Amino acid sequence: MSASIYPMGSIFFFYIFFIVLVIVMVYGLWELQQAHLEQMPNPLSAAFLGIPDTINLFDEVQAMLRIQNVGKTRLKNVRVMWGSVWTLSLEPEAHVDIPFKLDTLTAGNHSMNARVCYKQWDVTILCFYHVFLRRLTQKEKYLRILGLKAGASRRDIKRARNRLAKKYHPDKEMGNEEKMKEVNEAYRRLMQDLDPHT
Repeated sequence: MSASIYPMGSIFFFYIFFIVLVIVMVYGLWELQQAHLEQMPNPLSAAFLGIPDTINLFDEVQAMLRIQNVGKTRLKNVRVMWGSVWTLSLEPEAHVDIPFKLDTLTAGNHSMNARVCYKQWDVTILCFYHVFLRRLTQKEKYLRILGLKAGASRRDIKRARNRLAKKYHPDKEMGNEEKMKEVNEAYRRLMQDLDPHT
């Protein structure tokens, strides 16, 4: 009876040994792969572009976040975390630009940060910019009142004045007499500036 139990114990021991050996080998291969990946250079590059050195309050500044694959293989499911989350693919040595508008509604220091991830690689970038409070000239104030930019033509000024008159004229239900006076003054001054004889 003891002779029949002994071979069963040997087989059981062999199976346990075999399973442990497989686990050790798999773990060793995983460790080798991780060491190999750690030696590989990071294929991700990220940068904020188009941010000027001097930014004035209320300036409209278009910039972009550029994500680049500087490696030699295609990257799938690159995650960009910056306000929202984007998932994108990048061919070797290709890039993707994400356009955005800078916050210039408040003066002072501003900062932005974005994080780009692919597998074990991770890139975090920071950007700082300063918005200056600049004194507006009279002409700039009048252009702001009418919602125009520098270089507006007589036609642009007339259209802007008519559009605002429809909104603020005192005869309208939601009219605003003070605002309408501002609009008319801006219109008159800008038209004089274009043609002093009018």
